[in-house]
Amino acid sequence: MEKVMNILKPKPNPQQLLRDWQRRLRQECRNIERQIRDIQREEKNVQKAIREAAKRNDMGSAKALAKELVRSRQTVNRLYENKAQMNSISMHLGESVGRFLIRLNYLVAPVGPCGLNNLKRDRLRIQKKQQQSI
Repeated sequence: MEKVMNILKPKPNPQQLLRDWQRRLRQECRNIERQIRDIQREEKNVQKAIREAAKRNDMGSAKALAKELVRSRQTVNRLYENKAQMNSISMHLGESVGRFLIRLNYLVAPVGPCGLNNLKRDRLRIQKKQQQSI
């Protein structure tokens, strides 16, 4: 039954797939931001506990709490790196789908060989202008 439903269901176009993927990536980025905020909130509590332990002259627990604080900061840094990688993946996905759509339009467009040469020439002119402006 499931096979029949898959046959009847239309395949999503690349733009719709891109939107879905990017939506999931943004959702994960928000989850990462939430985790970062939770960890930073806990860091403040640990800092207070370290101060209290130092006032009590309990250096053993203060040292253990300080190690926990360092580990949590390392974790936050790793989470920021993961978030940056997800944003990078999202941009690359958009770029690759855009390139795919452009190629698809070139294949579908009724342009003869002369038209393709003109398109290539125009693209080279644009690239030269961009290089000159830099």
